[in-house]
Amino acid sequence: MRIRSLRVQHFRALADLGPINTEPMCVVIGENDTGKTSLMLALQAFFETKKLADENDFFRRDTTVPVEIALTFDSVLSDSPARQYVDTKGNLRVQVCYKHNEDRTIKVFRKRPSDQNLAGFGGAVVAEKRKTLKDLGVIAGAESPDTKRCDALFGEYLAAHADTLTWVDDSPEQISEPVFRSIMPEFHFVPVNRQLADNMGITQRSLAGKLFLESLKTLLDTDQTKASLAAFKKQAESSVRQKVEKLQELLRYLTNNQDLALEHGFELDPLKGIDFDLKLSDSMVRDIPILNRGAGMQSTLLLAIFQLLAQSSASDFILAIEEPENSLHPRAQREMLWALQAISRSAQVIVSTHSPVFVDLSLFESNLFMTRGAEGATTTRSFQDKPALDLRNLLGVRPSDALMAGSGNCALIVEGETEHSLVPHLFELAGVPWRKLGVSIVPARGPTEQRVLSMVRILAGYGIPTVVVLDKDQGPLEEDLRKYCGVSGYESFRRVHRWSKGEIEDYLPLPLCVEVLNEQYPDGDEVLVTDICPDKPRLHELRRITFAKKSPGTRWSIGKVHFGELVGKKMVAQGVSLDEEIREVLAYVAGLADGPPAAAAARPRPPTGDTDSAPRVEQ
Repeated sequence: MRIRSLRVQHFRALADLGPINTEPMCVVIGENDTGKTSLMLALQAFFETKKLADENDFFRRDTTVPVEIALTFDSVLSDSPARQYVDTKGNLRVQVCYKHNEDRTIKVFRKRPSDQNLAGFGGAVVAEKRKTLKDLGVIAGAESPDTKRCDALFGEYLAAHADTLTWVDDSPEQISEPVFRSIMPEFHFVPVNRQLADNMGITQRSLAGKLFLESLKTLLDTDQTKASLAAFKKQAESSVRQKVEKLQELLRYLTNNQDLALEHGFELDPLKGIDFDLKLSDSMVRDIPILNRGAGMQSTLLLAIFQLLAQSSASDFILAIEEPENSLHPRAQREMLWALQAISRSAQVIVSTHSPVFVDLSLFESNLFMTRGAEGATTTRSFQDKPALDLRNLLGVRPSDALMAGSGNCALIVEGETEHSLVPHLFELAGVPWRKLGVSIVPARGPTEQRVLSMVRILAGYGIPTVVVLDKDQGPLEEDLRKYCGVSGYESFRRVHRWSKGEIEDYLPLPLCVEVLNEQYPDGDEVLVTDICPDKPRLHELRRITFAKKSPGTRWSIGKVHFGELVGKKMVAQGVSLDEEIREVLAYVAGLADGPPAAAAARPRPPTGDTDSAPRVEQ
């Protein structure tokens, strides 16, 4: 059983999120303060919290409006206790509602036979059967449903005619906490602070328990252990030791340290339960409790546990983890992703992350992209371009460039690093709060047609309004964008603009460009403003004069990456007036991003004068 969709209302930073679909491996991405942690805590509250007493758990601390969290589960097993609560589509729909500092209410939506099915019982007893079914809660309006009694009375008839009966979804039915616990899958939450003290105890809800309890339960079913607690303890110690040895082998591989030794304490008391303790030793230190080791080693241990869980094919549980890349080397981040992907084949994994590794190496449709509008409303975007499998194999294009460059209410694709580092300062000079509006500045890292088109396609797959800015000499690429996006029907692609003066450098104050050039390359002769020919392309002149007047071997390309950042800072410090062409483009981008993302994406395009349906094209 796994979460198919979810909706969260009035919880922490989430005013009304969803309903959104989730995949077996769901990667939640987005900038800071977009609601990722609120989403993970909402899942934890759904599975574990009986009441919300903290006003901070309510949106804008308004405790007069209840919190509602609704999850829909699919893949409900035929022998699961949850089966009796499924709806007509075979899904389990559960809604929990929290009023401030009160016990929560839990409701399910399940299927029932419609009234017309009762005719099959015979005309003389229809009224009696209808009343009985209503009293038992099978027909809407009952207050005290008794499904077991109903099944006993009419189960044979309903089973025999299940394929021909008309089934309808009933109104919400309240259930108790014990019933809720009995029908829910296991849920494990690993927050960013890791809480290893909780997860290393051998309990039903801990990660260590998930790893070790299966072996111990198997031992309990043997005749030998039933006869002797001592025999059980001895076999349990052996079973735990085998798992610890596997963990040690994985840790040695992950840390590239063959001296590492994982020691464990294991105590079983019939009254106190199981006490499990892990200690780590290497060539430098001995028997250091794992909780006293650094964050990197603790995260590596979690990675080893996940890898071992993946090998065991543990199923029917949900794992939610914040920032699984935390304190891990890039190579270990890839190992973590692969381990979690392996777990997701038989269970469900939901992660929130800032790591490009998780975005670039996971499936596009697995990403849940969270954004927040200027008014503070959080929404999500998921990838909808199902045929775009070829995008994963395009060399040189990283999805994280498109999805992790900003908040995602609108994307501005620029050609190179100069524009990428300069545009934020231009927004500031234009008085546009681009971060607050959720504008993503995406570097294509070159005007290569394949790269720009791939970026546009990735962003279109998530429905993110997109604007492309090109140099003046990129007329063929502009035409390709217009034709390709017009034929493909990418509604989110809104505009392509070519700089009329040439390149972005042609719009920058020449004295500041010269000042930055001399600061970056102090060796050699000083460059003067008069050295630059005003009638020639600015970038060409900067390259020429750098080669001519600076120290031998100096090339403009060496400092080009930082040029936009340095000139932009000076422009802001001096309050430089922007060219009207730049100001108009930035204002258009801000207009797309202003407001909730869904509204921005659906906003009509500006008049184009074109007779076809192609996106707006301007020079």
